[in-house]
Amino acid sequence: MATIRKRGNRYHVQIRRRGQSITRTFDRLATAKSWIPKIEGDIERQLYVDTSGTERTTVLELLERYERQILPTHKGQQVESCRLKTLKRHFGALRLVHLTPKEVAIYRDVRLRSISPASLKRELKILGRVLNLASKDWGIPIAQNPVQMISLPKV
Repeated sequence: MATIRKRGNRYHVQIRRRGQSITRTFDRLATAKSWIPKIEGDIERQLYVDTSGTERTTVLELLERYERQILPTHKGQQVESCRLKTLKRHFGALRLVHLTPKEVAIYRDVRLRSISPASLKRELKILGRVLNLASKDWGIPIAQNPVQMISLPKV
């Protein structure tokens, strides 16, 4: 069930379905009305992904959580810890919604100037693993893993 309210010169839309509430504000009423059926259809087909949690979450938070919870169980945790520090330096300040394949590709190209392709591939595999873990086990909605969408360097 969708509700449209006029607030000042903007339109506030709220959709309530199956225990979840989705809200958004629009400048035009026509845009608000056209958005409603799209979202309601996505909810019905179970395609709607709530990205409200990813707007505030940073990549640094995910990397630190991985370092605390998962890394101690790995055999090569010292080497992996060094790679995590490098990833934190480059991607740490980035919000999860801004982590795109383009950002990962830029990182790949910059790092290839200073390290071997095999080392870079290991770093990117860690980042991809963290993002998959966040999506599957930690309940953080990530539409697509940007690491899987770029080509990795040939070893």
